[in-house]
Amino acid sequence: MLRRAVCAGLAGVLLLSLAACGEKTGETVSRTVYQEKDIQSVYPKQSAREMHVSSTSLKRVAQSGLIELYIDEKTYAVAVKETSQNKMWYALPQQDNGKEENRAGVVSLEVLQGGKRYYLNSQDNSVAYGTASYELTDTGLKVTYVIAADAQTAKKDFKSRTAQDIVFDVSVTYTLEDGSFFAQIDCKSLAETTGEAKVLKLGFLEYFGASTQGAADDFILVPDGSGALIRTAQKAKANDTLRFAVYGQDAALPAEENVYSALVPSFGVKQGSSAFAVLIEQGDALATILADRAEGETGYYRVGAQFTITPSAQEKTEDGITQYVSTSGYDGSLKLCYRFLSGENASYSGMALAVREQLIRDAVLSTRTLEEADNLPLTLNLVGSLPNKDGRLSTSKKLTSFEQAEDLLVQMKAKGINQINLCYQGALTGGFNQKQATDAKLLISLGGKMRFNDLYESMATQKLQLFLAADLLSTNARDSFSAGSTALGINGEAFSYAKENPFADYVGPQSFQRGLRSLDTLERAAREFMVNTKKVSMTGYCVSDAGQMLYSNFNKAFTSRQAAAQQLSKQSESLGSNRKLMVDTGNFYMLKNADIVTNLPLSSAVSQDDSYETIPFVQMLLHGIVDYSGKAINLADDPQTQMLRSIEYGACPSYTWSYDALKAKEGAEKAPVVNYEDSLADAAAYYKEANQTLADLRGARMTKHSMVQENVYCTEYDSSSLVYVNYGETEATVNGVTIPARSFLRLN
Repeated sequence: MLRRAVCAGLAGVLLLSLAACGEKTGETVSRTVYQEKDIQSVYPKQSAREMHVSSTSLKRVAQSGLIELYIDEKTYAVAVKETSQNKMWYALPQQDNGKEENRAGVVSLEVLQGGKRYYLNSQDNSVAYGTASYELTDTGLKVTYVIAADAQTAKKDFKSRTAQDIVFDVSVTYTLEDGSFFAQIDCKSLAETTGEAKVLKLGFLEYFGASTQGAADDFILVPDGSGALIRTAQKAKANDTLRFAVYGQDAALPAEENVYSALVPSFGVKQGSSAFAVLIEQGDALATILADRAEGETGYYRVGAQFTITPSAQEKTEDGITQYVSTSGYDGSLKLCYRFLSGENASYSGMALAVREQLIRDAVLSTRTLEEADNLPLTLNLVGSLPNKDGRLSTSKKLTSFEQAEDLLVQMKAKGINQINLCYQGALTGGFNQKQATDAKLLISLGGKMRFNDLYESMATQKLQLFLAADLLSTNARDSFSAGSTALGINGEAFSYAKENPFADYVGPQSFQRGLRSLDTLERAAREFMVNTKKVSMTGYCVSDAGQMLYSNFNKAFTSRQAAAQQLSKQSESLGSNRKLMVDTGNFYMLKNADIVTNLPLSSAVSQDDSYETIPFVQMLLHGIVDYSGKAINLADDPQTQMLRSIEYGACPSYTWSYDALKAKEGAEKAPVVNYEDSLADAAAYYKEANQTLADLRGARMTKHSMVQENVYCTEYDSSSLVYVNYGETEATVNGVTIPARSFLRLN
């Protein structure tokens, strides 16, 4: 049916070739202009509702460890039985949603043909047409859906199909291996189709484990910031679908509203004494994780993944609606790994342990354990030079010279801060708004290479670490990349990203707009930068932009986000060769070779309430493998709460300072304290307590985290240590132990 009044004819459609218009994306993007009345959304006719819920027609096909795999011969959906709890997990919901429509399916497709978008699914557009089938394999089975816009097209044999037919063969391979459940789709046939229709997005097992009812202690795990739980027994103020773009939104496409970033491609569900955790092993950089409440549009508590197969965008112009579609799509595989948990392990702590193990198996995370040290490292971000404006004619203000940095370190050591990881920002040409990496050199105004090397030698003798911050993907407005080296968005225009200015209340604008490089120049740029800094003495690099953003490339050769993630991961290996590597923010494709993560989120983007709880899921994956710190304590809206959160989440202390005294701009009453002299004493006092609490836990695994009473949280480590944090305004007593108000306590 049509969800919008539409005009069947496509008269008035204007097709424009980008190449003919002189654009540079002619080979990678098609551009079509439609009148608004010709843009249509087409939904399939609702089939029998029983096609969208699981049935009792189950046939067991495989077993591995404590799990069994079944096929539903009526709906062609699978189910997995966790035998220790006798728990069945179904790919389709067990109950109908009770709404006007039920679109639950194993696979969903968003397909574009002309000005029409078709929203198809495996149940209405294949099973209902009798065009679904399956075959057994040695370790599971393969289910094939012939998904089409109508029954007649679905039943055509392959040779009879025409370019105008909207029909796709989607095969899902299910495998049991080592007690885990894997589901995989090969997208090659979707991307290489010769038909006019394009698959824009593909949803895959979006309703696995879905339910209409919530229960006490049940939850959905989502990758919001550090991690978050949707409590299914608690009513929420809003029931909109939550969307989490893995590794953030694609900067080459128009930004979408109400889409949050995810560092790790993982999610999970807990029901009673059973749970499962999912890791997206292939296609992760293309994924958006969606979560719903039963009170929302779908009528179910559910979480699942949707993948962008072919990038597209629409733009309203004077001529009408301009539609951009990539001429290439993703032709690799999508692969999900499900790990099932029961009993005490059916918790978000158990999910984290299972996902961490799988990430290590997949070589996404390192197998190493942090070496023991006497002291907890403090992450110190010093800004050398910062432009006064964002533009070509801007002058810069010196904030911290290399000699001043050495003096500051002496003062910090004198106050008992004995382990420091210094990330020197704004030390290269352009300052904090750095010039492109291939041309960037250490600033003479800060002391040049000689004084920087002296700083390193001084730090090395004290076993302190020095990292040089560098933006590899971007450059400032004064510089700009050459025409062939500039990244182009899907509309054929260069695009940029906003680099936040931590000192905006003192110097410079709120952010700096930075142009981005074409990804086919990344390897050469990284190599040149490493050659240019070969004689610079330092512990390693701090990769700023590449750790926090990921984008497609629509220049002469299309680069998908998945390929871009692989390129960046490869370059991180080069940057970390013979040197240590610090990564900003911590998108997981950058972490195998990372030693330190800075600015790792310690909170969620969605506001927390009784129905939505922030947890240290990401920290449980990383603790003991890499050192990490959150947002600088002195830049936080509430520094004391940030201190407590750092302790709760096992994070190293972090501060961002200027050596030269700065005066806040007029009207900046809530400006953070950035002058080191104004917060060094407080930092030293906090460091002393944090060091006593966390120093010998750096290499330990974080095994459990829980709220033990209101405002009081407990983090457990595999060394049998417990760390209690009390956010309340009064002291709290737990198991006979008193934790002071707004403070923390460690027990062994």
